[in-house]
Amino acid sequence: MNTIKLVAEGTTEVYGYACGACQMIFNASNRDIADRCCLCTSCGKPLSDPPGHSSRHRECDVVLRRAERERARRAHYDLAQIPKDAEVLGQHDYAAQRLSAPVYCEALLSPFGAMEADHDGYFSCVSDLRAHCERWEIATPAWVFACDVVPLAFDAEAVLEMSTAELNEGAASEAGLHAPDLQRVLDEFAKAMQIPDTWTPDFDRVVVLATQATPEAPGCP
Repeated sequence: MNTIKLVAEGTTEVYGYACGACQMIFNASNRDIADRCCLCTSCGKPLSDPPGHSSRHRECDVVLRRAERERARRAHYDLAQIPKDAEVLGQHDYAAQRLSAPVYCEALLSPFGAMEADHDGYFSCVSDLRAHCERWEIATPAWVFACDVVPLAFDAEAVLEMSTAELNEGAASEAGLHAPDLQRVLDEFAKAMQIPDTWTPDFDRVVVLATQATPEAPGCP
């Protein structure tokens, strides 16, 4: 914004450009970037934040995030939007693969960015998802993501690193010698706590809930 041309002393050679707002310098081949510096990438108006600012106004960022979430929400109601490289599973096939068959569904993100009924999108199984949709009168999505089951675990090296961060220089390396012993204790502790496994979305596997197949989603039940 308000780009300033930088010329080598005693010559007419342009070696760079500077943003007139934040004085950030760009090389000569990046005039277009200098022109756009300190301008919102969404609305094109000047940014009022200091150097190191976001590339968008906060209001524009909110609007963009809402639009992205709405696109993600709508995609889950359209079989044609299933990721092309994803493994497509019927809900019964998925449930038969494991004792715990959790799913994750972005379709429950509201257009305003909050989860419908204050839900985080994870469900213990497809039946749990359907019950949630019925309770809150939400249309059941056409497809959802499968989940990987992740057991609770503690990392001894991470614990030691955090615990010695403010200590003398040799404390971390000395404590690190005991990491294997601490890891065994932490593993036993995690097992004794009997905390249920956690879940993470597997974006390479999709569970189809629709009752009809489409050409874009072969193999749907």
